[in-house]
Amino acid sequence: MDDNRAAEKVPQISGLLPTTETKYMSRTNKKIPYGFHSIDDSDIQAVVDILENSAITQGQTVEDFGQALADYTGAKYGVAVSSGTAALHISVAALGIKPGDEVITTPITFCATANAVIYEGADIKFVDINENTLNIDPNLIEEKITDRTKAIIPVDFRGHPANLPEIKEIADRYNLKVIEDGSHSIGSTYKYNSKDYVCGDGIHVDYCTFSFHPVKHITTGEGGMILTNDEKLHKKCRSLRNLCFGMNNNRFIHDDIGWNYRFTNMQAAIGCGQLKNISWIIKRKREIGKRYHALLKTNDKIIIQPKKNSFKVWRPPFPKHSRCCIIRQ
Repeated sequence: MDDNRAAEKVPQISGLLPTTETKYMSRTNKKIPYGFHSIDDSDIQAVVDILENSAITQGQTVEDFGQALADYTGAKYGVAVSSGTAALHISVAALGIKPGDEVITTPITFCATANAVIYEGADIKFVDINENTLNIDPNLIEEKITDRTKAIIPVDFRGHPANLPEIKEIADRYNLKVIEDGSHSIGSTYKYNSKDYVCGDGIHVDYCTFSFHPVKHITTGEGGMILTNDEKLHKKCRSLRNLCFGMNNNRFIHDDIGWNYRFTNMQAAIGCGQLKNISWIIKRKREIGKRYHALLKTNDKIIIQPKKNSFKVWRPPFPKHSRCCIIRQ
């Protein structure tokens, strides 16, 4: 049998082929993509350097990226994982949430927020939103707390920080944990008692999770991050990310059920470059947001959220009928 039979079927790539994304971006094509990333030559070179000089799977570059994002937000520890969903799942699991427990969150979010709880066999309790912020309404949380409640997962919807200080006060009163789903809010800030706080700094939450899908502020293709100030939780998250391998000679003695939610050095290399450009990326998103607002502010079918100076990230407008559905839900 010819050992070269498979190689003959591999297409030869002579240059960059047109992709769905590049077709979408054509001025002659009126389709608007769901999202489009911003990658520069330095990001590309960083990946080439990894391919030529380093391990391509999880390695030191992954740890460097985790610490760099932690430093950016003011948190102590960062654990890079394979997706924002994985970050949420590990955060729930590391808290020991199990079947019979309940977790409170908002119904206005991506399904991964609730899925992370369901993966661990626990039950979801939805609390309605504040119609001005579209975030979970702290005034409605306490009535949903029971003896089974273990945690609250507020979502920074479209980059608008949830009322984390008030949620933290409620959580402390009932001995609950708080996991901030900050998938949209890298770079967002908020004020509390005249002091500035950063989404991800861990001051008013036990964890914050980020996502690096291309529609987010920085991207690594896919990926996520868990930020915390708790050393014990940090170590547990690192273990769960990597199948709970043991240490040194006990490597193949696994002390818990973990997952292969590892991040790669290639992704981390892109992430480090993206993080260096985050100020420009946020500035550009704000410019685009202002453009949307200017063009749509007179449309009576669109609701424009008021801009608040305490938030860095602009949110796009949304159809009025969508909001009506949200309120009824």
